[in-house]
Amino acid sequence: MSHPSHVAKRMILAIVVEDCEQTAKVIIDPTKLTDGHGIPETVISRYASGIPLNLNPSYPMELELLDEGLCVVLSFGGRPSACFIPWAAVGVIAVGVAGAAWEHEGEGEPVKTVPPIPDGGGEVIAGPWGK
Repeated sequence: MSHPSHVAKRMILAIVVEDCEQTAKVIIDPTKLTDGHGIPETVISRYASGIPLNLNPSYPMELELLDEGLCVVLSFGGRPSACFIPWAAVGVIAVGVAGAAWEHEGEGEPVKTVPPIPDGGGEVIAGPWGK
């Protein structure tokens, strides 16, 4: 069974990106990425406190929302990269000027609203998803 916060994150992204076709800004905690995540080390070192990603459905994307995390092809500096991001690494999901943040995951799951997320990080691009 998936962790309750992982289910919530998956549902939010499914509604926002897939159903409503809105851009979701996501902040990734690089310390919670697993081996084979696909995010370049230069991006991780530049955004050590949180990697901002824009999941923009206006770009053709191969977004898969799995029980374990999300699979997506992102572009970093114009270079496509197949990425796997575990739900535990997703710390903030925002749409427009509102969002939700998960702090102290596993300790009662507090969720709070967050300020707008700065642009940067990866943009979703077209490309095949390969495992």
